[in-house]
Formats: sequence, C-alpha cells, structure tokens
Amino acid sequence: MRPLNDSFNEFLKQRHLFQLGGLITERSNPRTENLSELCQKDLAQACRVFRDVEIDALQTLLAKEDVAKALLESLRKTLGDNGRIFMVGCGATGRLALVLESTWRTLAPAALAESVIAFTAGGDYALVRSMGVFEDRQDLGGEHLERLGFREGDILLAITEGGETPFVLGALERATSLSSIKPWLFFCNPAQLLAETAARSKRAMENPRIRWHDFQIEPMALTGSTRLQACSVLMSFIGACLEELLTRAKPKWLFNETLDLLYRIDPTSLVPLIESEAAAHLNADPSGFTLHRSQSAAIGVLTDTTERAPTFSLAAFETALEAGGKPPLATLSRTYLEIPGTSSSQDAWLKLLGRRPRPFLPPDDVILPDGKKPAIDLSNIYSFDFSESVLKRREASGIRTSLAIDIEFEEVSGLMFRTSQPNSPSPFWQTRFEVGTSSIVRQSILKYLLNLQSTLTMGRIGRFHGNLMTYVKPTNGKLIDRALRTVRTLLSQPHLSKITRDPNSFSDEELLSAVFAAMEEVSAGEPVALKALEILRIDQSSHKR
Repeated sequence: MRPLNDSFNEFLKQRHLFQLGGLITERSNPRTENLSELCQKDLAQACRVFRDVEIDALQTLLAKEDVAKALLESLRKTLGDNGRIFMVGCGATGRLALVLESTWRTLAPAALAESVIAFTAGGDYALVRSMGVFEDRQDLGGEHLERLGFREGDILLAITEGGETPFVLGALERATSLSSIKPWLFFCNPAQLLAETAARSKRAMENPRIRWHDFQIEPMALTGSTRLQACSVLMSFIGACLEELLTRAKPKWLFNETLDLLYRIDPTSLVPLIESEAAAHLNADPSGFTLHRSQSAAIGVLTDTTERAPTFSLAAFETALEAGGKPPLATLSRTYLEIPGTSSSQDAWLKLLGRRPRPFLPPDDVILPDGKKPAIDLSNIYSFDFSESVLKRREASGIRTSLAIDIEFEEVSGLMFRTSQPNSPSPFWQTRFEVGTSSIVRQSILKYLLNLQSTLTMGRIGRFHGNLMTYVKPTNGKLIDRALRTVRTLLSQPHLSKITRDPNSFSDEELLSAVFAAMEEVSAGEPVALKALEILRIDQSSHKR
C-alpha cells in the first residue's frame, strides 16, 4: 500500500459519513449496463434506452398530487404572509434551484420577482465551476442561509438528490431555528433506506419541525450520476408547484404534459449532433473546439455544459484571465457558452440569472486541495464572460472553433437545435422539438434533451465504461467513496483491470490509498478510477518481484 498522506488520513476518520453505495441513487441500473458499447455501435438504441429510463423516473410524479397539494398550501401561505421561498441544493441540485429561480423571475410580476431566492454550495460561482470543498460542510449551509437574510416567515425547500448532502442538511437545520414555517426536504431514495445509511439524514427526518418527501425512482442511467433522472424528477415537481402559484396550472396537468411530449419526441433526432460533437472532441488539433450559443435557454445550456467537467474529467470553463496569451489547449474548455445580444460579462450574467450574481465569501478555514482560499467573489464570477466576445477571446488563445451549437426556445411551443460554423448563417444540421408553452415543461424537456445529448456524446468518446462514471472527478466525500466502488467493480473484470489477484482480497483501505494516490498523480483529463487501477497493477508487479 502506498504511503498515507494527510488528506487520506483525514478522509478515513470520516469515511463512515460517506459510505453510500447501498442507496438506490448510487446503484447501477441493469438496463444501461452496456450503455457505453451502445454509444459506439448503436447510438439510436442508446437514445431510446436513455429515454425509457427518463420516462420511468418522471412517471412517479403522477402519484404525487397529494404531496404537491401540501407543498402548495405552505408556499401560498408563506407568500400571502409576505414571506419568501428559499431553495438550496449542491452541485446539480444547486444549479437546478438556480434554474427554477431564473424561471420564476421570467414569469412573476415585479412585486413577486424577489420572493424566490435560490442558492448553492459556493454561491453563484458554482453555477460555472463545481465547488466540492463546500458540499461536505453542514455549517456552511446554515451560514449561507443566514447571510442571505432568511428570517421569520420565510420557508426553505431543501433539495438533495440522494438526501444526505451535508451542506443542504445544514441549511435545513438552521432554517428550523430562524423561522417557524416548517421547511421541506426532498430527495430520491426510499426514506427507510436513507435513514439506515446516513445518520444526518435520519436526524432530519425525525425532526418534527421538518417536512420531507422521498421520490422513489430506479437507479440513474449512469451509475450515481444524479444530475440525470433524480434532478429531472425534483426539478419537474418543485417547478410545477412554483408555476401553479403564478398561473394556476395544476402540477398533475404539467406532469402529464411533460410525459406526453417525451413519448412523442424521437430522441434519435439528436444522433447527428452527438456524432458531430464527439468528432470535434476527438479532433486533437486546435480546431477541435465547439461553442454553445443560446439566449432564451442559456441557463439550462450552461448547467449541462458546466456539469460535463466534473462528471467526465473535462477542462472546466476558463476565465478571461486564464485564457490570456496562449495557454496549453488542454487547460481550456472544449466548449464555451455565448449569449447572443449581450455586450459584457455583466450583461450576460443578468441575462442568465435575471438578477445580479450573489457571491458567497467563505470563512478563512475553507481551503482548496491546492492549499489556496477559494476566489469566488463577484469579480471572479464576472471573469467568466459569456457575452459575444467569447469567440474572439478564444481565438486569441489559439482556439479555432469548428462547430457552433445553437439551442433556442421558439416563440410558439418549440425548441430548436442547430449546428453550423461559428461565423456562418448556413446550418449543417437542425431539428425542432415540440415542448409546449408551460415554463417548467419547457425547462424539463430541455434538460432531458441536453442530458441525453451530452451523456451519449461522452460515451461516444469513451468517457464512461458500461454505465460506470470512470472519469468522474472525486471532489468530495461522496465522490471519493464512489470512486472506490468503481475501482472495485472494475477489478472484477480482469480483461479490463489486468490484475490477476482476487478482487475480493483488496481491502477498502488499499483501494482508497490507490484512489488518493491517483488523485495526486493524474494529469488534466485523466480518469482517477483508471489511474488507481494502474497504480494497483504497478504495486502488484512490484510485490511479485
């Protein structure tokens, strides 16, 4: 076993808090065990399999009329008493909350625009770059809530795919001491199983001052990738309830409309886009970059493209400063977002969020793995410039963009996808989907199509194996434990691991040691799980000698 470092020892002390492999949201879905192979050999079938898993997850909403009624009752009372609705999430659910707040702002009259406030671990900066260092800290969830001015008469909706995220549970617990309005906790695992797995979750569910509901769905299309179906269910449910507050459209109507549209949409229409973007990614020269462009669907597009980086070990969006000069191309994001019609970073962020960004300045004890404090203040948020200057700025960095992907809602019930050369009005390819006129239905279908397209594109370029997230970046406790489980699964496949030792003979400590060594040794874009296997192979060879 490799020498143990401080971070390894620290994780071992608290590992019991993140042993979550038994949760449904962390298990493998048997229907997608060969998804990576389908991405290579039968993209159309991969699209259909992904579609079926999504529809089955959303079907569970049809039986949630009573839950929606109870939530709506508490939300109406809160607004009627001049209280505000706060929403908190982490990672994908944090971005989900920000999408819902932005959608609310487009629908609400001016008097109600500020009555929904969403936040995530790391503040609005985390919309662009994941901030795993915040997610394991319960105290930061509570502190963030207080800094936003949560007070008596306000209500909190705590959204966590698995139900165990410390940051979210910390905000939830603090809400019970700041307001007499009972907060809600929503998650996608059976409550009893969750309580048996995570003591912090059990404590929240046993608190009489907290209301909660579990959405019981099957495992994700990618093992543990809760940005997919778990987030789809939570976004559709909470979004439909928020929409009824403004339009009186019943949640069950909206759930049925979403499902009806998904049944009628042909997911294989996206095959040409998947093939085109995958080809651009596999192009090793400086022209192998893409540009996503959107105005009306910008925040949904940004959410999906942001989540590619931690999920598939891609370079994250770079700031304008990081792109200065001609940095190594491997450090630059393979795609970027441009919001047409915006002339500055400030304009672009206002278009994204419908408001000025809200940074969260962390306490002094929040330190990144490189030993530095997170630089996530307003100026750092604005350093991600999504205005019309993107193409010119990236060209100055040595990037030649070969493919522009335009995604826009059309005025009457449509959603258009189109590809072209960045400076050409003539499309290579385009397709249109019927998405209805409801704001949450449109956002739900957009999310589904983006998730499908990005996931299968990553499968096409080999960024997951079977349905295992072999390229995920382990940036928090849950992801480190998932990486361990991924390595153990790969060890049971000798043709892949090339390790002859009995996979069951490896202790968790041995595998964790390899994972931590891999986290230190990987280069940009390398998968930690596969690097850990390489380390185990080397160690085995050394031992034999």
